[in-house]
Amino acid sequence: MTESELAQYLGITTQDLTDLISLDTAKRKQFSGGIYDTYSFMPYMKLPNGSHIFVKSEIEEWVRYHSLSYKEGES
Repeated sequence: MTESELAQYLGITTQDLTDLISLDTAKRKQFSGGIYDTYSFMPYMKLPNGSHIFVKSEIEEWVRYHSLSYKEGES
C-alpha cells in the first residue's frame, strides 16, 4: 500500500500518517537496536525516493498489537 492508500484504509489524513511515521522514526532512534516486540514499531519499507510502502497484513497486526496494548493499559 502507498501512504495515501494506508491513510484511507486507516481512516486518517495523510498528515496524520506522516506524523505517525515521524513519531515512529523518533522511537526507533531512541531504541538503538535492543530486543523489542515485533509490532511495537510501524511496519514499513522506506524507498529511495523517501516515500514508504506498507504491507496490509503487517499493518493489521500492528493495529491489533497497539489495540491490545491500549486495552491492557486501561485496566
